[in-house]
Amino acid sequence: AIIMGILFDKTGKMLTVHQVQNLQKGNDPTLESLVASPEPEADPLAEIQKKIEEAQKLTPAQKLYAAVEKANTVTLGKDGAPVIYAFLDPQCPHCHEFMKDIRKDYIEGGQIQVKMIPVGFRDETKAQAALLLAAPDPQSVWFRHLDGDKTALPASTQTNLQAVEQNLALMQEWKLDATPIIIYKSGKGEIKIVRGRPKNPVDLLNDLY
Repeated sequence: AIIMGILFDKTGKMLTVHQVQNLQKGNDPTLESLVASPEPEADPLAEIQKKIEEAQKLTPAQKLYAAVEKANTVTLGKDGAPVIYAFLDPQCPHCHEFMKDIRKDYIEGGQIQVKMIPVGFRDETKAQAALLLAAPDPQSVWFRHLDGDKTALPASTQTNLQAVEQNLALMQEWKLDATPIIIYKSGKGEIKIVRGRPKNPVDLLNDLY
């Protein structure tokens, strides 16, 4: 790496000019190595066009997965485990049952990581979803909520709802009309979508590996 600039000593005396003069007098090849042809600047329009062309090659499932990866999420579980994305409503009973199915053995057991995408279909649940996204320890808050602690997720009207609205817009864009919605990549790289509570979490886990 080269840092361009002029060097001064601690007294304020300029050193760079004298250094260059000494190099020139001694025919030092260092100067030639420093003078290289600059690389042409990347064309920003060409880069944008390239990204557009790459996006156009994606299948609908791949486009959905790419959009889900950019959603506003909270992470449940350990890093390094296979990831599933799940649209969940804080008051959805099917979401609660699904999370209870996988909480102990799979999430806390380190077998999967859930990227939870909180949404809400009523003002109360929107506020709870927003609070969950803003929580410093969302996993603890969410598990307390699942355990029946009514103080874990109060429906605060002061919480900014923008992130939740973005998640809802993503659902609407892809016509996802219920919770839970689970999206993941199988061990073979196939993108899978599960609508509702999976009948057998073991099948889901096996499909991830």
